[in-house]
Amino acid sequence: MPIFKGNYVKTLLNKLGKQPESVLFSHVANELRQMGQLHQALEIAQRGATRNPAYVNGWFILGLIYIDLDQKPDAIQALSKTIQLDSDHIRAYEKLASIAIKLQKWQEAQHYLNSIMDRRHNHSQSKHLLSEVRKKVITQNDLSQKKVWLEAAELTDPSPKEKLRLKIVQNIRKYLVNDSNPRKMRPS
Repeated sequence: MPIFKGNYVKTLLNKLGKQPESVLFSHVANELRQMGQLHQALEIAQRGATRNPAYVNGWFILGLIYIDLDQKPDAIQALSKTIQLDSDHIRAYEKLASIAIKLQKWQEAQHYLNSIMDRRHNHSQSKHLLSEVRKKVITQNDLSQKKVWLEAAELTDPSPKEKLRLKIVQNIRKYLVNDSNPRKMRPS
């Protein structure tokens, strides 16, 4: 850490110590986050967000810290609070979409990306991601429908004539579990 950066943060911490109710906490927490001092940043951000519950940037910085700590549920909660306070906070939507993509929650990702596009029609990165996520949602919906059909087919008692069909259904089930690409079949 450069000396001037450390002195700057110490100065900010001193100011925050004298004015604990100040919204300066988000700036201090973000500086600490960028320096890799995540646990100290988290402590300051949590305290500040509690003291200043209507301060949008405080919740956003808290969400970023949770992301850096790989605490996705807490990050989602803090970023959702950010959007609750400021429904046009594009960066919060971007972070929520990113988390949803990492968790493979395609419909949630699509929702957040659509929210960005509703607010910024020419947001090229979101436009590209939205295209990819829509493909995943369609694939996910197709796979869900196929699983329902397979489960319904397995509920009936197979007659001798249907044994071959049941074997095919079982092979398709293996395929669906092992590979989510519906265009390429594997021989059993």
